[in-house]
Amino acid sequence: KLVLAIGVLSLLLVAISQHSSMYYYFDDKNVYHRTWSYMISVGLPLCGMLLDLSMLVQRRHSVSKELFVSLASFIAFPVAAGIIQVWFYNFSLVGMSIGISMILMFLVMTVEQNWEIEQLEQSNAETTERLEIATTLNQCVKELSGATDISKSIDNLLEIIGKYFSADRTYVFEFDYEKNVLNN
Repeated sequence: KLVLAIGVLSLLLVAISQHSSMYYYFDDKNVYHRTWSYMISVGLPLCGMLLDLSMLVQRRHSVSKELFVSLASFIAFPVAAGIIQVWFYNFSLVGMSIGISMILMFLVMTVEQNWEIEQLEQSNAETTERLEIATTLNQCVKELSGATDISKSIDNLLEIIGKYFSADRTYVFEFDYEKNVLNN
């Protein structure tokens, strides 16, 4: 909330500065000059970014390394550019650094979202497979537990198993040890 308030105050001051000589002015020879209050236009956003950085550092373990780096760069690049811009007038490093940071954040967020979607799809596929297995096992248990004719139940059980594995056919093999014969 404090960073939001700083941002709103900064925006209001920029709007006011466009209609006054609050941050800068042009002299009789049309030369640009900064006033002492120009530091407010740099200091307020700097304070907001440092507060954001503090919160990011405190919560660094709850975000991925890539996301942490991109969010930190979104703060570090404009801060560094703002400090440099205090000394050099005509080069807008702040806008350029914010643009680079936004692109970096977009790329990292896209990669992270794709990874999360892939994880969800894998989880969904695993859940669907487990549900299918559980349903098949329940059908098998139901068939065997309610059996009055065990031979018919075994045929029905083989049908359930065959459908599960998409088999063309299923068999029960019986080995007769006394006669040394295998029957199906």
